[in-house]
Amino acid sequence: MIARREGSRYKGTGAHMPDWVVGFAREMSEYVGCSGVMLYTNNDGVVEFYRGRGFELLGDSSRVMFCDLGPVHEGRRAA
Repeated sequence: MIARREGSRYKGTGAHMPDWVVGFAREMSEYVGCSGVMLYTNNDGVVEFYRGRGFELLGDSSRVMFCDLGPVHEGRRAA
C-alpha cells in the first residue's frame, strides 16, 4: 500500500506515485511474475487521472482499478 500524507496535497507527490509504482512493478515482474497493479481509490474524482496512467476500472466497481503489465511466463515476461 502506498499513500501520501494530507500535508503533501497539491505538491505533485500523488501525481508521481502511480507512475513509480507501475514502473517498479514492471521491473519486478521480470523476477517474480507480477502481472499487474491494483488500486483502490476513495475519491471518484481521480478515476480519469488513473485511467491516463494505464489503469482500468474492474467490473462494475467505481473504486477498484487495475493496470495490466502484460503476460508473464515462469516469473519472466513473455517475449
